[in-house]
Parts: sequence; structure tokens; C-alpha cells
Amino acid sequence: MLEGVPEIVVVGEAENGRTASTLIDRLRPDLVLLDVQMPAQNGFEVLENIDHTPEIVFVTAYDQYAIRAFEVDAVDYLLKPYTRPRLLKAIEKAVRSLRETTDQRARILAILERHRQSTSRITRLTVRNGDDHRIFDADQVSLFRAEEGLVFLHAGSERFLLDLPLQTLEDRLDPEQFYRVHRNAIVNLKKISRMRSASNGKMVVELSRGEKVVVSRYRAQRLKSLTGFVRGLSYT
Repeated sequence: MLEGVPEIVVVGEAENGRTASTLIDRLRPDLVLLDVQMPAQNGFEVLENIDHTPEIVFVTAYDQYAIRAFEVDAVDYLLKPYTRPRLLKAIEKAVRSLRETTDQRARILAILERHRQSTSRITRLTVRNGDDHRIFDADQVSLFRAEEGLVFLHAGSERFLLDLPLQTLEDRLDPEQFYRVHRNAIVNLKKISRMRSASNGKMVVELSRGEKVVVSRYRAQRLKSLTGFVRGLSYT
């Protein structure tokens, strides 16, 4: 009956409940067509013994288990003997449930990711300055540059040693404002005053305080996009 159903690929069959439990956890199918009365384990015992949680359609000759089937969140309950159209209807319900679950999971993950980014975003930085500590808003920083294994924060005409690697800064600074133009440098896009071409397809950006930073060739195109580059108007 499943032959020719485009949504279905049969990945396994089990001769009893114990084998079904093993196969479900090993093959991790999206959907299981599950009998109730089986040797070794019945259908409900199978569900109690698996870690993977597929969609379940019960297929059985016993109508007295229907209520319990829906209590364990079965998608449908087919009573033998059933027709192919009735089976296909159950498959459609399972596919629809899978899509809804996938969409919901994606929405939840997107919300969690936005929350993670917003709560972990760097907006202020603290640096040691002798016996004191200086605190800078991210907006004040024009450049983060790595030199001989050390990372320096540039703000105004000053620079300070920063106890954070560039990779952490790249991950946690606002990507709409800060861009890693080179493996050794992250610039504040708001502080760029000039861009010019250099050799080998590279670029050089000049910041508002006069610092010059080389842009690697493969990052140059993305930088142009981020800065609203228009040939003949904003590029010199």
C-alpha cells in the first residue's frame, strides 16, 4: 500500500516489538506505523522503550486501544482491515504534523538565537590603564588590531591592550557596525572615512583618526556592500 507514495521511504521493518524499539532508535525514522499486539513488546511498550520520538500511526485490529493511542500523541489510528485511501489520509496527517513540528522548532531556535546574540553582544569594553581601568562604549572604538599575538583597542588617538581575542570580538560585536577586514583587524564601519584600491586586488581603508588598515581581497567585496559603495561616488 505504501508503494508509490512520494513522501514515504521505507527504512526498516520489525518482526516484533523488541526489534522495533532497537530499529527506531538506530534508524531514527520520521514516522512509524505501529501495531499494538506484537510478540516481545506491545506497541505501547515500544514507545516506553525508545529515545527517538517519531510520529506514530497505530495500525491494529483492536479498537479498544484508540483512546490510549491518542493519549500518547499518535497522529492517527487505523483499524484493520483498512483501505489504501484511508492509509494515505493517515500519511498526509503525519507529514503535515512533521512540517508543523519542523517549522515550530525553527521558529523557537531563531528566537533563542536572537536572544543569545542580544544578551551576549559586546556594547562596552574595559581595559587596564596602569592602576586604573578605562571603560569604552563600543561606538568609541575605531579599530581592534592584533599585533604579535596581542590585541589592541584603538579609541581616539589612544590604544590599549585588550584581553580578548579577535575571534571573540568578531563573534560578539554588532555585525552591522563592526567588520573583520583582515585576519588581524576589525574596524568600526562608522569610523571609515576613505577607501582606496591597493595591489593584488586588496583595498586600504582609512579611519577618521588617520589609521590605515589593509583589507584582504576576499573581504573587500563584502566591505563595499556594508559601506554602501557606489563606484564614482564614494570610492577614491
